This record gives sequence, structure tokens and C-alpha cells, in this order.
Amino acid sequence: MIIVVPLLVLLVFGLSSSTGGSSGASSSGRRSNSNQTVVHQPPPQQQQPQVIVVQSPSGTPKPQAAVQPAPAQAKQASPIRNFAVKSYSQISKDSQKGSGEYLNSLILLMESEGIPKDEAQPLIKRALRKSNGNAEVFGDELEKSL
Repeated sequence: MIIVVPLLVLLVFGLSSSTGGSSGASSSGRRSNSNQTVVHQPPPQQQQPQVIVVQSPSGTPKPQAAVQPAPAQAKQASPIRNFAVKSYSQISKDSQKGSGEYLNSLILLMESEGIPKDEAQPLIKRALRKSNGNAEVFGDELEKSL
């Protein structure tokens, strides 16, 4: 008990003198408020465009901004390719029969792109042969023919 009382006195007077002794802050015109919390957050980083320096014939470098499309936007598939890839197995079956709903739909799509029906059928058959069962290759072959 004898040791506890001096420690309490020391803590009480020690804390009051450390919180009340802000004369340096007062003299500079600033107020110290212990209830404020300052949080520093760095600004969000934005992706900077890539700059390529190209040497001109005169010897002075000329910076040129390189525009690189996003990978998803680099190549957009045509509606014909999308339909052909998604409906590959049904188109293949219809082609083996000589007609069918999916084959006719693909031919109509190709006609909407300016390919006549009599040219569309051989293009489809050739693309089916080259695809060897791969729907992506089939779509690529049809897209090449456009």
C-alpha cells in the first residue's frame, strides 16, 4: 500500500504535466487536440500511358505516346463467328444432312454480310473440314472468308 500511493501520485502528476505542457505548440499558433486523428492516404495510382522515344533523322528525340488497346478490345468477333462457334455441333450435323435450322441460320447471317447463298454453303463445308472438330478453328475459318 505504501508503494502504490506514491506511484499513483507520480502517474497523476506526471500525466497532467505532460498533457498540460504544450507551450511550444501554443507559441507557434497551433492548438493541440488529442481527440483528432490524422490519417494519410496516398492518392490512388492511375496507369500512366507508355511513352516511346523515337530518334528522328535530325537526331532530336521525339516522344510518342503508344496507344495499346485493351486485350478484350483488341479483336471483336463478328456475329457470324460467334454463332458458328456456339452452334458448331448443330451446324456440323445439319451440314451432314444437307439442311437444317442451324445451317440455314448461318447461311442467312452470311447473306446479311453480302455473301450469296451459293457461295456460303461451300465456305461452310470447307471451314468444317479444316476445323477437324474444333469450334474455334471453324469460327476463324468462316471469319477469314468474310
